[in-house]
Parts: sequence; C-alpha cells; structure tokens
Amino acid sequence: MNTEKNHAQAWQKLSSFIDQGQKEHALGMFKLLAFSMDDKAAALKLHGDLLLSFDDPEAIKKYDQAAKLYERKKQHDESTAVYKLLAQLCPDEKKYQKYI
Repeated sequence: MNTEKNHAQAWQKLSSFIDQGQKEHALGMFKLLAFSMDDKAAALKLHGDLLLSFDDPEAIKKYDQAAKLYERKKQHDESTAVYKLLAQLCPDEKKYQKYI
C-alpha cells in the first residue's frame, strides 16, 4: 500500500513539474517512474507526451519508437493511434500520412 501511495505521489510531482514548466525536473522524475512501467512502448509514448508538453522536437523520435514497438508487439490499435499523432505533428512527413 505504501508503495502505491509513493508511486501516486511521484506521478503527482511529475504533473506539478510539468505545470511549473520545470522540464529537467520533470524528465528526471519521469525516468525514475519509467523503471516501474512494464510496457516499454507505453513508456516511450508517455516520454513523447512529456517532451511534446515542452515543445521539444525529440518527442517525434519517442513517438516513432513507440509506434514501431507497438507494431512489433502486434498492438495495431496503439501503433495506429501513435502514427496518426505523428501525421498531425509532421504533416510533411510522407511516411506518416498514410495513417490519416
């Protein structure tokens, strides 16, 4: 129970760092939290979400990695959702446009 409470508090702290625009603190907290995530593709997607919240272009790489990993895991709905997001974020990138 205590571990769950600490975990919830850590996610709240991450949210607080994002709200306050503290990118480095948010990334550090996320990296700690990501170790507890069983789904690497979901962690990559969430990392992309975090980077995107700070307008960091590295978000595209994380989303691309997540989509490819979802594909390898045969999680087609998830991969398609991430590719659709990439198509919106990168309208000039032809490889994503087929998902629109």
